[in-house]
Amino acid sequence: MSTPRQPQPRAGSGGSSSRPS
Repeated sequence: MSTPRQPQPRAGSGGSSSRPS
């Protein structure tokens, strides 16, 4: 719980697997 993980876009808000730059 100490490792800062980046917030990943949820499936449905933007795209799945492919995130908009």
